[in-house]
Amino acid sequence: MTNILRVSTAADGTQGNNLSGYHSPISADGRYVAFSSTATNLVAGDDAVADVFVKDLQTGAITRVSTSADGRSGNQGSYYSSISADGQHVAFESAASNLVPGDVANTYDVFVKDVHTGAITRTATGVPAIGASVHSSISADGGSVVFASPGNLVAGDTNDFWDVYIQDLGTGELRLVNVDAAGAQGNGYGDYPSISASGRYVAFDSFASDLVAGDTNGRVDILVKDLQTGAVARVSTSAHGAQANDHSTQASISADGRYVAFASDASNLVADDTNGLTDIFVKDLQTGAIIRATTGADGTQANADSTHASISADGRYVAFASNASNLVSGDTNGVTDIFVKDLQSGAIIRLSTADNGAQGNHPSVDPFLSADGHFVAFNSSSSNLVAGDTNARSDIFRAKVDFDALSQGDGANNHLVGGADDDTLIGYAGADTLEGNGGQDVLLGGEDRDVLLGGSGADTLDGGTGNDRLHGGNGADHLVGGRGHDTLIGGLGRDTLEGGIGHDLFVVNADNSPFGGGDTIADFASGEDRIDLRAVNVHLFVGAAAFTGGDGVIEARIDLSSQQLQADLNDDGIFDAGDLQIHGIHAIAAADLLLA
Repeated sequence: MTNILRVSTAADGTQGNNLSGYHSPISADGRYVAFSSTATNLVAGDDAVADVFVKDLQTGAITRVSTSADGRSGNQGSYYSSISADGQHVAFESAASNLVPGDVANTYDVFVKDVHTGAITRTATGVPAIGASVHSSISADGGSVVFASPGNLVAGDTNDFWDVYIQDLGTGELRLVNVDAAGAQGNGYGDYPSISASGRYVAFDSFASDLVAGDTNGRVDILVKDLQTGAVARVSTSAHGAQANDHSTQASISADGRYVAFASDASNLVADDTNGLTDIFVKDLQTGAIIRATTGADGTQANADSTHASISADGRYVAFASNASNLVSGDTNGVTDIFVKDLQSGAIIRLSTADNGAQGNHPSVDPFLSADGHFVAFNSSSSNLVAGDTNARSDIFRAKVDFDALSQGDGANNHLVGGADDDTLIGYAGADTLEGNGGQDVLLGGEDRDVLLGGSGADTLDGGTGNDRLHGGNGADHLVGGRGHDTLIGGLGRDTLEGGIGHDLFVVNADNSPFGGGDTIADFASGEDRIDLRAVNVHLFVGAAAFTGGDGVIEARIDLSSQQLQADLNDDGIFDAGDLQIHGIHAIAAADLLLA
């Protein structure tokens, strides 16, 4: 099963010919992802102006959103999108003046596109265009959109600060959000809003000191406005109500408005926060409890900054970007990665990796978690997350969040066992035993002497460092020994075996793929590696000479034209059904074989 795929491609899979990024919001079930791109080849008739697209990851279809109702391209760039739960409505900001009639503002506006009908709406119409409208967030039901603007868009807005507004897309009603419980405007800016599913609650950055009582810290805080009651709550406080001693930004609110995730430089929101770095926190507005999400499964503090929180609908999962190297074992790439934390169990996984476990070779940023917590969309300039990524541009990816399919060792000698589904087992340090069982599994041994057993699916096994033993099992497996003197056993199926660095042993069993199939040894080195043929009772290697049949001696030979090692297991003097073949053998000597 594919756990990560590239989103920013054309419907036929053609990769984008320019950058893709600028936010990648994802629908509730992970099917639709919106993003901005300057690529000209994702849809027909596109130009070099930045556009917003929506990709259907079930069908592969891609739609350009930043067009007028009759399909005309925007004449200026479009960015910073958000998407409704069902993927039908997309809000975005654009400087284009030709998306709707009468747009003479010559600045950024927020638009909402109905992907199904093509209809497009500009927010805040009918008021003087004093400044840009940006940083939109659309409600899950598609009924409301919030955004920030320095313009005085409603009566009584006279503070000349950036403010947060909400517009009812059904009635057109426009309201100011960053006001106190009595409706008085703040004495500082509000920005970067995040809206709850129904549109009742809005979380936002605020530098005002007069929206809640006792705000004397002189820092940017996270506030939540209840648009039904008018109440305002400050999120960026400790469980005991202590004010944050540094700035807090980038809020993400749960569907019901109870939980808010945010980034903060404060060191006093939770106990033992001594890393002096930007961390991600989650506040429960019902109980007042606050949790730091940027810790390892054992509670270890992150050793580098973390940003861009995105919370699931129920508040259980939080995605974020971090340059920390100690949140999960084996993080050695030295770049920003994407993580998801399970706040209930404390488990944490890294998602900016390839299906075979390879770490991203360039930074990954701006994660967006689907409402159900099952998928994360993000931006990455890595070229090794999916096959065929050769455009040397940042792309949008979607990764599956599967804590159940991930089992990790703790540095000791672990025994990890997968189930019937597609599992990822990571041993890390210690002499580990990893068993994949059913499904298409990824087994990563890590350090020390590991034993990797693939099981019945088409598995990927990587021993890592140490003298490892790898057995593919029954599927068409890919075995990589890594650094060390490894033993590789393909088993049934057409397997690919790579010994890696070291003197490796490739073992042929009676159940290895026979004539008509055959395994491939990708890096056999004569004089260094060996092939064990004792289990299939091969007695003699005859070089490139023909087989001699009927003499009771089972022979092996090299066929130089096909680069195969062949064994005449039925002793009939010819290479035919019932015999053994191994591909990829360019040169071999008798000393390279273990014979019966």
